[in-house]
Amino acid sequence: MGQMILRDILCEYYDVECINFDYLNKQKIISYSEKYQDNIHLMGDYILSKCPDAVGFYTISNAFFSIISIAQYIKKVCPLGITDLQLHKFMPLPGTKETARVFEKLYFDERMIEATLNNYSFEDIKDIITKYKAAFTQYYTFDSEVRNLYPRFDLFIEVMSSLSDFFKGTLKFLVKQYGFITIYRRIETNLEDLFIESQNREITDRVSVDKRKRLARIYKAASDFLESEIKKQKSILFSSIFKYDYNKMKCYIDNKQTVTILKFEINIRTAIQTYDIKPECYYVKYTQIGDKVYTTHVIPRACHSII
Repeated sequence: MGQMILRDILCEYYDVECINFDYLNKQKIISYSEKYQDNIHLMGDYILSKCPDAVGFYTISNAFFSIISIAQYIKKVCPLGITDLQLHKFMPLPGTKETARVFEKLYFDERMIEATLNNYSFEDIKDIITKYKAAFTQYYTFDSEVRNLYPRFDLFIEVMSSLSDFFKGTLKFLVKQYGFITIYRRIETNLEDLFIESQNREITDRVSVDKRKRLARIYKAASDFLESEIKKQKSILFSSIFKYDYNKMKCYIDNKQTVTILKFEINIRTAIQTYDIKPECYYVKYTQIGDKVYTTHVIPRACHSII
C-alpha cells in the first residue's frame, strides 16, 4: 500500500533490500515449515542475518499476519526500530497454489470485486463468472479478519499509489505521522463512494485512458482528509508542502501547458527534505511539458504570473 511512498521513506534512512521469501523457498535457499510459528522465526532470523542491509521484506501467504508476527519477533529478538509495514491485498488468481488454499472459502459478491477489475459490465458476464468459478476466481472473495475490517483496501492502495506522483511530500508527512490504518479510516466513507461511482459509470468511461479525469476522481476520495489536515495541523510546514504538491497536480489536470510561479514563505525544498522551517521568500516555477510537470526554484524577475 502506497508502495512508492513507503519505499522512499525507507530509502531515506536505510539501505533497503526487498526479500521475497516465497521465491527463496522455491529456490530452496530457505525451506518453509508446515508450522506457522516456525516460519515466522525462519523469516525473522533470515532478515536479522541480512541486517543492517535489509529492512524491506514481503511474503505472499498469510501476508498480513506473517508480516505483523515477523515484525514482533524481530523486535523481541533484536530491536531495530521497525515502525512501517507495507501491505498488499491478495487476489485469488485462477490456478495458483495460493488460490487453492482458499478455494472452498471463495464466494461471489459484486460489492467486493477487486477495484482493478472494473473494466466490465458485470451484468453481462455474471452468469459465466458464477458458473465457472475455477476459471474466474479473481472475481471472488473470501472472509478474513483483514478483508472484513478493511473492505476497500484495494481502492485505498489505488488512491495512495495514484496520488503519490503528485503528493509525495504530503503523503509521506501524513504516513509518518498517522500510519496507513488511521488514514484508511479517515477516508473510508469516501472510498466507498468512489467504488459506487466507479461501478455506476458507463463501460466506455470505465475503460477510458484519460489519466487526468481519473486523477481528479481519485483525488476527490482523499481531498476532505487532506484539506482538513491544513486546519488541523495549524502549521506553515504542512500547509506549504500541501500547497506545493497540490499545484503540481492542478497543473497536470488543467493541462494548460503554461508556466505558473508560486510564492512560499519558507524554503519549500528544505521543508520537504528535512521538515525544517527556513523562513524566506521562495519562488517555485511549475512547467508542464507533455504529461510531466516540472518544478524549479526561480527568482521573482523570472515570473510570468505569481500566485
